Amino acid sequence: MKANLAKVTGKLLFAASLFFLFSGNAFAQWHPTIGVKGGLNVDNLSSSPVLGSNMGVYFAIEKGEEYGFGVEAFHAERYWQGAGNTATRIAYAEVPVRFEYFFLRKYTTIRPKVMIGPSFNFLLENDKMYSPGSAPAKFEFAGIIGVGFNKDLTKNGNISMFFDARYMHGFTTTFATEREGLPANYNRTLRFHVGVGFSLSGGRKK
Repeated sequence: MKANLAKVTGKLLFAASLFFLFSGNAFAQWHPTIGVKGGLNVDNLSSSPVLGSNMGVYFAIEKGEEYGFGVEAFHAERYWQGAGNTATRIAYAEVPVRFEYFFLRKYTTIRPKVMIGPSFNFLLENDKMYSPGSAPAKFEFAGIIGVGFNKDLTKNGNISMFFDARYMHGFTTTFATEREGLPANYNRTLRFHVGVGFSLSGGRKK
């Protein structure tokens, strides 16, 4: 499953790169970038927080220095409360789609931002065996909201880095089926990401 995720992600990024590289003046005001990212998850906020890790890739497009859209695909180590109140670490392939708005962008190369969007999360294969009704869900729909900043490392934004702090709120249960007599369990996590991006268009158009 990990291999399939990597193939799909690679094809999407390659197709998006070609589209923007050869689209000409129609997208002259857009600034496409690709990059890598990694960071920490803080899961199980309602009781005993547990740390996990995440890593992956992203593709983003920005309209000048005003706003942008992005899609990410990364491997996220997650905490899950299994049967018997035991803590189990599992892994999800998470695909957030975000809208970003930049502010104070005219006064510094550091561009603060806010973001919001949905996240489509898919359970990766693992070696654990679960009883019926207590297995983690194979698919989870969630939303993200967060703040952060982008820092241009070159004058025209050919290379940039970013820092994001987000809250992820699951809208579907993390259990495959509801367990009788037990409350539903939903994803409530904090995410911290750092990364670096590379321009596909020779820099941001002012």
